[in-house]
Amino acid sequence: RPGAQTEESNIEILQSEPPPEEEWVFAENGVKYQGSHNSGQNLGLFLDQRDRRKWVRKNAKDKLILNLFAFTSGFSLSVALGGADEVVTVDIYQKYLNWGKDNFVLNGLNPEADTYRWYKMDSLEYLKFAKKKGFQFDIVVCDPPSFSRTKKPNRTFRLEKDFGELIKLCVEVLAPQGILLFSTNFEGWDLEKWTSELSKPLSSFPIENVASSPSQWDFEWQKRQAGLKAFFIHRA
Repeated sequence: RPGAQTEESNIEILQSEPPPEEEWVFAENGVKYQGSHNSGQNLGLFLDQRDRRKWVRKNAKDKLILNLFAFTSGFSLSVALGGADEVVTVDIYQKYLNWGKDNFVLNGLNPEADTYRWYKMDSLEYLKFAKKKGFQFDIVVCDPPSFSRTKKPNRTFRLEKDFGELIKLCVEVLAPQGILLFSTNFEGWDLEKWTSELSKPLSSFPIENVASSPSQWDFEWQKRQAGLKAFFIHRA
């Protein structure tokens, strides 16, 4: 029929184009990361945390730092490059810890150095372990999922239900003058609601200040659609 050859030619051209690479390297503020098309909707880094990665790198010098729910360890890499004395990275999935280690190598760091410790653990379980051992950190980064279910331990985590225990455990392992960076994309509560709810588990601790951490967006539509709520919680 008329035009059939053109349609077939177009199909052939499209099919002859190579597929996108499954993995590639990209950079943010001079830091290299491994990207992947095989990690679901996220390509290997939560881009809305750019400003906080920059902050922790700037404030990491000579600090002991804990990164919970680490995913591909963007925060761990940032503080390591910032000169942290020790970086503890916790995630329940080994594949993400391995990905994080690859990111360290990309940036000329040895992930197996004594300065860096990697724990394949549930983050709540690690916090209980750290509290029992008396560990204290100058900065704790906690960016939990809104919901997760794990087999070992057999746990269902719902942020709106479990955040109180999580916040208390985080503050309990904060050193005096330490800072908890807590962030969430949970859509059920807005920034005002989170500010109110956070005051409850924090009421039994000597907290000097709780400050929200806004993001600087590249485009106006990002600001309108942003779901991230982030806080700096300063222990006295």
